[in-house]
Amino acid sequence: MKIAKNVDDWEWIVFDIDGVLIDVSSSYDLAVLKTTQIFLRRLDIGYDVTLELICDFRRKGMFGDDYRVTEGLILAGFDDDPVKYVNKFPAGNGIASIRKRFDSPINTRELVEKFDQLYLGCGPHESVHHKGLWQRESPLIDVALLKCLGDFFQIGFITGRSKREAQLAERILSFRLNNVITRDDAPLKPNPQSLVELVGGEAGVYVGDTINDRLLVENYNKEGHYFDFVRVSSVTNSTSNFVKEVLHLAVAE
Repeated sequence: MKIAKNVDDWEWIVFDIDGVLIDVSSSYDLAVLKTTQIFLRRLDIGYDVTLELICDFRRKGMFGDDYRVTEGLILAGFDDDPVKYVNKFPAGNGIASIRKRFDSPINTRELVEKFDQLYLGCGPHESVHHKGLWQRESPLIDVALLKCLGDFFQIGFITGRSKREAQLAERILSFRLNNVITRDDAPLKPNPQSLVELVGGEAGVYVGDTINDRLLVENYNKEGHYFDFVRVSSVTNSTSNFVKEVLHLAVAE
């Protein structure tokens, strides 16, 4: 990552959470898979939905949250070749384009309830259960690095998680997420309102892992602001590498 030329301009470093700070491959991804399979069985549709297919679909699409990722995968089942449809899904498209193509009634409220039951291990008004898939999450970064980063920059978080789910993220990381914007606080990415509310027009960098994250920054900059975007991957541990590089540059100044 070649970031040296920009660090001096940053006041903020803002992180996405899932896939950036927390490995969700055995939690959110699995909840998407299981919920999709349940609804496909009800519709008497079968195709090979895999975790790899889910990750690729999420990275390309402009979904905002995993409820919409799940709905999109279910609706893809109405295509003659669902796997090909998902693999060829145009980058930057979202659930609206899928709903327009496949006019099939899906009870989204029931979808959300089933998804949350799997992820949280409880119903909407019950206490989070230890059997929920969220328990399988693990940090992608040593929080000591985040604490050090806070000595040089303002640190923030913008996530598609709800407030309740953000609290679970704090438990996984053993780190207090100050300056966090959830889907309960502002419109979903790539609407730039969340970034405007968080940093108030100041400059910085957003660290994410999807096209939606990049579009968030582009939309913010279209309003006359300045923010960089760094894309990371949980596979290569590049969040930690990015933070270490930034700290090296900050300490050297």
